[in-house]
Amino acid sequence: MKVKLETIIFFLLNIIFISCSMDTFLNIKLFGFSLRFVFIPMIVLIVFGAIHLLSNKKSNHKVLFLGIVPVFIWLLFLIAFIPNTTILFRNIAYVIWLVIYLTFVPVIAHFIKNQMQLMKMLRYYLYSFFLVACFAIAQFILGTINIDLLIQQRWLNGVPRASGFSYEPSYLATYMLLGWAICFYLITSKSQWCKYLNCNRNIIFISIAIILSGSRMGILFLLFIPFVYVLFSLKSIFTRFQIKKNAIQYLIAIAVFTSSGLVYFTYNFDQALIYMNGLGVYGTVGHSYDMRSNDQKHTLEAFLRSPVIGYSLGGLPTQVALARGKSIKTQEEAKNYEGLNIFAEILAASGIFGFCFFMAFLYIIFSKNWRLIKFLKRIHPEWGKIIGALLLSFFCELMILIFNQNILRAYLWVHIAIVNCAFYVMMKFLKQKFESENIELLHVGPKN
Repeated sequence: MKVKLETIIFFLLNIIFISCSMDTFLNIKLFGFSLRFVFIPMIVLIVFGAIHLLSNKKSNHKVLFLGIVPVFIWLLFLIAFIPNTTILFRNIAYVIWLVIYLTFVPVIAHFIKNQMQLMKMLRYYLYSFFLVACFAIAQFILGTINIDLLIQQRWLNGVPRASGFSYEPSYLATYMLLGWAICFYLITSKSQWCKYLNCNRNIIFISIAIILSGSRMGILFLLFIPFVYVLFSLKSIFTRFQIKKNAIQYLIAIAVFTSSGLVYFTYNFDQALIYMNGLGVYGTVGHSYDMRSNDQKHTLEAFLRSPVIGYSLGGLPTQVALARGKSIKTQEEAKNYEGLNIFAEILAASGIFGFCFFMAFLYIIFSKNWRLIKFLKRIHPEWGKIIGALLLSFFCELMILIFNQNILRAYLWVHIAIVNCAFYVMMKFLKQKFESENIELLHVGPKN
């Protein structure tokens, strides 16, 4: 890669990383749709990739996309089900939206070819979380003195909720979890890359941003992930009669945070109930919990009404609305009936057979990378930690998306693209390392 081209590529990647969570900033409203700014650098990078691929005579024109066969078949199901809706244009737009993401995934792997470029990209990637976290923190602080910096929600007592550039605070927490999980894994595994990637600084600011968002689910993940880590660390007591120092530190942090919350809740019960509002506990209204659970139930009901022929990604709101006794025919109306839980959403949108191919896509990503991690542990453990951090982050994001949003979140596909890129960089590294030795590596790679 020429230096000038590399500079352009990293410039575009930085813009993508910074803007992939933007729902409320630099977006264009067109025909009822919100065209996100992130599509501009994405499409420019895709065009660069296509030109570079076709003009490079040394290229073998191989598309580096882990799981390309099942994901392509899944896309065909969605295309086939486009007519099954009352809002045809919405279904067409959503499939185009997905195609942009799917085209973007192999482009990063095309340009990022070695470990140095990979680590440089990861540093920029984590730095983008830090910058958005700083904005969210500033948003909260200024909001307390009534300076509105894209604030989307406030608690009943007027306290602002940090939302960054997202539609709502829970969306910010969902996005931030990606960066938090990467840093957490690298810190707990004592990776040598922690200092280069500024993991300690990043995880502190990201944690503050998630807490200030007031997202109960986001905060729960901040507690649950370290708790699981502590549980796994406890086995060392019985196997090696020792416990990791990090595990003790996280256990103390969890205990302090939880006990502080209980003390505050006990002595400020009425005030604390404000922050429980939406969950339907202790007499508070349950609008948040009820809305999410009902939308998930209606999404599953839509699947049961037509388990084989789906509604494609944009057609699902018509079925959710139908379950509520409504009939919608415009994009503006559809926004109020989005299906939550990405797996239920894909099940209803793709039908049972299309859903199987999407799950095969996820299986290939996790299984191939898991085998790669086990191989790297013997050859180069530090690179194994990088893959492990990206994989943990991806898994946590899929889990939190069960309770929020949909599959077409830009930051989810950006992360998939980075996981995909890291896999191929590591495969190239291993093949170069052992090209002169008779060691079979192909079983690690994709066979699609």
